[in-house]
Amino acid sequence: MLVDIDSACMPDDVGDIDGTLGRDKRATFESGVGGIWIIERGACKHGKQRYFCLDCGGKGICTHGIERRNCDECGGSGRCPHGRVKYFCKDCGGKGICAHGRQKSTCKECGGSGICPHGKHRHHCKECGGSGICEHGKHRHHCKECGGSGICEHGKHRHHCKECGAAKVLDQLTGMD
Repeated sequence: MLVDIDSACMPDDVGDIDGTLGRDKRATFESGVGGIWIIERGACKHGKQRYFCLDCGGKGICTHGIERRNCDECGGSGRCPHGRVKYFCKDCGGKGICAHGRQKSTCKECGGSGICPHGKHRHHCKECGGSGICEHGKHRHHCKECGGSGICEHGKHRHHCKECGAAKVLDQLTGMD
């Protein structure tokens, strides 16, 4: 719902000083020509859906601090008897699994949404400008210039670095891990 600020709808009429409007609405001011107050349904003052906000004590959060539907201990509806996410469980015939037994979004044979026109995972396609490709045209994870997480402190690929591997083994032997 958009409310024009010029139509006698001042901040006091629209919401509290923190931007909340009753139980399930939030107002934010969008500056621009004339200025507009935007009222969002279901949002809390933390910018989340109130139902799933841990800070607001949303009903969608269980006593363990997890979304109720994803909590194994509470028997969440999003979990299967195998302890997996029901949508992606092959054994349960989850809706996110295709006829080939793969995730629908990444199955090349089914033409999943995660596959680009070049037949690659959209995230890693240079031609499509995937988000996993950095400005240097490399996989962001392995780019030394960008400081990717796959690069260790010695400037090598983390899984190929002998110094890091030796330090990891030493930590495991001494119980520092």
